[in-house]
Amino acid sequence: MTALSDRLAQAKGDRSIDDVVARAQEQGHRIDRSAVARYLKGEHGPRPRLETLAALAAGFDLDARELRVLAGRPPGELGPYVPTSEAASLTAEQRDALDQLIKAITRSAADDRGVRRIERADDRDLSAEPPRLIEAERRVASRRQVKSGDEDVDEE
Repeated sequence: MTALSDRLAQAKGDRSIDDVVARAQEQGHRIDRSAVARYLKGEHGPRPRLETLAALAAGFDLDARELRVLAGRPPGELGPYVPTSEAASLTAEQRDALDQLIKAITRSAADDRGVRRIERADDRDLSAEPPRLIEAERRVASRRQVKSGDEDVDEE
């Protein structure tokens, strides 16, 4: 069991898993009964998705920030981040840069809490990938070098 699953089991009380799923769905979250059961048993990955944590919080009537902390993530705020009205004048490239900055900041906060995440260049979380795949990607990355200019070239 994990601290997260212990807290969910405590919050479940006499409710059925179907009741938990229905409560989450009433609030616009998608989660199925097998996912809820896995989390109650502690059979979940080391870095649950934020959407899953939000659905669990809604289904169990808990604060999503509490579940984020129990899952080893920064607590953050309730609700999504809403940029100021000036953001409407940003180009697509600038918006992408801000999205990348937000991802870097949240990764840094998670790393400061002792939660490490292995990523590929395409931003996929590889924590659950087979070790041989992760090692192969590390070898490829270590052969990369940056030449003058903006292009990456494989060493021969």
